[in-house]
Amino acid sequence: MAEGKAPLRERAFRETLTKHAGFEVVVTEDVKWNPSVAERAAGQLLARFAGQGGLDGIYGMNDVVANAAIQAAESAGVKVGAASGSLVVVGGNCQAPGIKNLEAGKMVATIVQLPVEEGKITASLVKDYFDGKKPEKIRVLPTETITKANLAKYAQACSY
Repeated sequence: MAEGKAPLRERAFRETLTKHAGFEVVVTEDVKWNPSVAERAAGQLLARFAGQGGLDGIYGMNDVVANAAIQAAESAGVKVGAASGSLVVVGGNCQAPGIKNLEAGKMVATIVQLPVEEGKITASLVKDYFDGKKPEKIRVLPTETITKANLAKYAQACSY
């Protein structure tokens, strides 16, 4: 998690959780965006915490990683979804596996972060730079949470 967007996402995730009582991050695993590593890590975490009542949720920084956590949970016989007693899984980047998991009720949410839109914004910032403007060092792009309620609005754009 030492590269790219991951440290910023983790910091924001942790900061947001401090504003909501009852949430605790018990472990963070750097799976290097690799779904095979993510599935193995999630399976190990589910086994590790099973004797302590299990985990309530897993945040995969992208939908491919979240999907791997869902596969591990299902292999371990852990229910996933929004129902009481289920493992809540949230992804990011609104990718095809996330859309399928949202449709199936296996994932609770993902976040709009479309590469095409990021590319347009980046190109604009590069142009500004060469036009003599000084862009900010870090630019946080606007996001929106995708759930089953607004899935239809994003399903096509997030099907990559």
